[in-house]
Amino acid sequence: MRATLKFLSEQSGLSIAAISLILNDKPVRVSPEKKILVKNLAKQYNYKPNMTAVALVTKKTKTIGLILPDIVNPFFAVVASEINQKFHEAGYNIILCNTNNDIDLENKYAGMLEEKQLEALIICASDENHQCDLSGFYDQNIPVIFF
Repeated sequence: MRATLKFLSEQSGLSIAAISLILNDKPVRVSPEKKILVKNLAKQYNYKPNMTAVALVTKKTKTIGLILPDIVNPFFAVVASEINQKFHEAGYNIILCNTNNDIDLENKYAGMLEEKQLEALIICASDENHQCDLSGFYDQNIPVIFF
């Protein structure tokens, strides 16, 4: 069973709001004993925040899109690995899209990623003359990095 804020609320006798404040180390008017109880329950039942709900509240998905033309190519494999490592260390997730040098697939991935509410997009275009349609990213003020 996956622990939820509602479950922790039922187990502790506190409101969902109070549970959320405690787990986020925010000020809340509850006894130190109740705070300890809530944190112990969260640990005992392996509570993990619902990242979709967190993203709705914070407007941050902690997700970066990465579109590469060929991850079999050793250069792009290293690029993908380094980008993934650096962003992971900063608490971000990467959605990696490999286009296999297919311009149509590149546009399809760009459209799919546009819907994911990314924090940023990193892209290496499949063709130096190709202009991938990224207007939706610009409209949403999502940073786009080309290399």
